[in-house]
Amino acid sequence: MPTRPIPPLLEQLRNSTKAAHANLDTAFNLEQITSSPAACEAYLLKFSKAFQVVAKQIDWNLAASLELPDLPARRGRYGQLPSAPFTYGDSTISETVGTLYVLEGSVHGGGQILRRIHEKHPDAQLAGGGFLRGFGEKNPIMWRAFVSWLGGLKLSPEEMAGCCAIACETFEVFERYLNDKTS
Repeated sequence: MPTRPIPPLLEQLRNSTKAAHANLDTAFNLEQITSSPAACEAYLLKFSKAFQVVAKQIDWNLAASLELPDLPARRGRYGQLPSAPFTYGDSTISETVGTLYVLEGSVHGGGQILRRIHEKHPDAQLAGGGFLRGFGEKNPIMWRAFVSWLGGLKLSPEEMAGCCAIACETFEVFERYLNDKTS
């Protein structure tokens, strides 16, 4: 089966955020997060607080005008976080796309957490656990739709560079909050 070409924006985002993503992965200690339901809820609270910081970089009206697929489902996920509701912004295309790139990617990490917590603690009821489910069995489909959407965006080189810079900053915000380095 032939592979699909990687959209240039996705390739740029992946390359420019590689180090920031690796740093966040270091902060993302799956064993620690899933050691107990309380530890998982503490992680969700930290994630939620970081999301409060980056939410203002998302302009859902702009995302709608750019025809982001399944927009209500994507936006609805964040309403399941412990600190919801959030204040969203009137942002640039670079801020919106760069932030959404990081957040859409977080769906996969949420699924890992949820699977592991239920393996260790089958009866756990988590505050904010709905967020970890992401889109359930549709996670891969939703990611492919997001990647396809990225590939269809007509952005200038400056806007693409802006998306990459914002994505790196977004990773850094999450790293600070997950490592308790917010002061």
